[in-house]
Amino acid sequence: GTLIDVGANVGMICIPTKRHAPGIDVYAVEADSENFECLRMNAFRAGIPSIVLFERAAFRCESVMEFERSSENSGDHRIRIKKTDQRRELYNESSRTATQIQASALDSMIPLSGLKSPVILKCDVQGAEAVVLAGAVKLLNLVDVVIIEFWPYGLKRFGADLEELLSFFSQFHYGARFDYMDVTSIRLVPIHELVGQLRQFYANDTGIKHYDLVLSKKSF
Repeated sequence: GTLIDVGANVGMICIPTKRHAPGIDVYAVEADSENFECLRMNAFRAGIPSIVLFERAAFRCESVMEFERSSENSGDHRIRIKKTDQRRELYNESSRTATQIQASALDSMIPLSGLKSPVILKCDVQGAEAVVLAGAVKLLNLVDVVIIEFWPYGLKRFGADLEELLSFFSQFHYGARFDYMDVTSIRLVPIHELVGQLRQFYANDTGIKHYDLVLSKKSF
């Protein structure tokens, strides 16, 4: 099949996956230049240079974006749309160093013809998930399973449209949420049940709390 790893960081997901299943095709998207260099070197040292790497952010369209970098957590660099009230910040984000990065839609980065099935899309982009999926309308028609983070604080700070994001989720027929990735804990429910749970979770946001989600077009 095919793995599309958006927010690939240094390759903690895509490199072991490719090593375990050499026959899959892997596309890895990472916006931060330092993370990307580690990703490139890790793939080389693992002996799997066939991973296709993109040094850019996934977005709804071609753009140049402001990108804030965390000095403490290389997994928490984020696209910045606007500065927010510092009194409501958990991580003092407004003080972060910002740089300019290139952003593109997944529909323009990933070759849509000939993708090997099943197609798995993993997306962890610190609140920018809705705009990533908005740039993947064609790709989502081909995706069988999505693994994605749902973090209300990150979504709200980004200014994400919750209903837009949930409408993308609703293209899949089943879903599951859990606090940590454990294959034994995955219990798929009809997607409308999951969407209802996520709306309630979003409304009762506790800040650092998040879920990992699995969305699937088929039950398994």
